[in-house]
Amino acid sequence: MDDAPRIRIAALLDHEPGASTRKVAHALAVDDSTAAYHLRRLRREGKVVEQRQGRERCWYNAGRGMCPVLRQAVPALRREETARVAQALGETPQPATWIARAAGVPLGQVRWALLVLEKAGLVARSSLGRVQLADGADVCVRNALQAKGCEAWGECPVSRRRGAA
Repeated sequence: MDDAPRIRIAALLDHEPGASTRKVAHALAVDDSTAAYHLRRLRREGKVVEQRQGRERCWYNAGRGMCPVLRQAVPALRREETARVAQALGETPQPATWIARAAGVPLGQVRWALLVLEKAGLVARSSLGRVQLADGADVCVRNALQAKGCEAWGECPVSRRRGAA
């Protein structure tokens, strides 16, 4: 069987970790079912890892330093609004309305972005409902925005919190 599609998928996922099945299909110039077939084969061979993000399946090359936190954060931070919200977050707790103004994003989208980032373990909420970057999350956000891996899984504060949860 021709391995060319799988080699091209691996190259795409190196360049764009967290690509959806549809994105892979578009890059290979094939239909979604063909891309899904190759991705399932690669997953069975242990060469790729699948991460569900809502209704979407996001794919990563196995063993490339994409910790579970980054596998959740990378697809979310591809949305421009979510990335701006993450960059507007600081180390001091702020209300969502302040973040909306700082990021230039409508309040509803800020609230959605904060839920996604909180689920990934990147956001901490105070008892008053104010939000800030979780301890150590600045590195995770920076790596996710640059689609870089992270070899510190289990050692960084974010992964230790996620492991305890």
